[in-house]
Amino acid sequence: MGNLDNLIDTKVREKMTSLLQENSVRIIKVNLRFTTGNKKNTLERFEAIYDSHEKALRAIPRDLLSVERAARIKYRASMDEDRRIKVMFQIRSEAELLLSRLTKEFRGEYEKFGRLDKFDQRTAANRVWIQEAAERETLKLMETLKTELEKGRLPPGELSRMYDLEEPSLVDMQLIDPLQDINLYLDELSQGEVFRPVAEGIQEAIRICVAVLNKLERGEGASFVTPEARKESRVQIVKASLRIKDLALNVKSLLEQLRQSPESRNLEMTGRIWERIREIFKGQIDGDVVLSKVQPVYDILKVETR
Repeated sequence: MGNLDNLIDTKVREKMTSLLQENSVRIIKVNLRFTTGNKKNTLERFEAIYDSHEKALRAIPRDLLSVERAARIKYRASMDEDRRIKVMFQIRSEAELLLSRLTKEFRGEYEKFGRLDKFDQRTAANRVWIQEAAERETLKLMETLKTELEKGRLPPGELSRMYDLEEPSLVDMQLIDPLQDINLYLDELSQGEVFRPVAEGIQEAIRICVAVLNKLERGEGASFVTPEARKESRVQIVKASLRIKDLALNVKSLLEQLRQSPESRNLEMTGRIWERIREIFKGQIDGDVVLSKVQPVYDILKVETR
């Protein structure tokens, strides 16, 4: 979990940098507009600058927590209380830095116009708002993640163990979502004893493809003597990776059809999906075995849809 927290923290810093850059661009535009209009030293200009800072302030909890949520949903990782507190203080700290810079640069300008009380009241109100927002929104996110992650979707670590595929590979091949969906659908459909062997066959088909990829990556049976041989080995690894992804996406589509009522299924679409799967594994190592594991899903669809 520590690695994920570090990854999120890095993305949060990037997002915070982006927010500050956007604020700087807005202020440049404000300064240009008022300087061009010969209103550089006016309260109106300073109010516009404050508005820009306030816009950035309001974006901090929203945007930083959006980064947190996206990463945790992707990796199926919840937020515990310690992490929530850390994130809450992070939001408050970033907001305080922004307000402190604003105060240092512009409080004196408001004093010249006799509007110091207004500046202090507005800044105090913003400090109260960010304190409350950080508490409220981090609690909300923690509960949202709890609800989302309890919907039966396997975390990447479990998918990695189930299919013998490293988590970085799951991410690089964009397999987390389709494999989570496949396993969710298989769990639903396997409530009946009849479908259980079919579900096991689907999972076995994916594992067979992964075993082929792992063998290629280990270099078993390959020659690396010439540049051409090394290039061909890399090509075969890429193709094996693509077959796994294509299989997962097409199996997911078959299962989505199977989850629908028979009258809602599209037999023509189902046929096209099956033909794509057959084409993918035509002439491939263990291709016939893989197809034999997947075909029962197609056969069920054909029988039940007619």
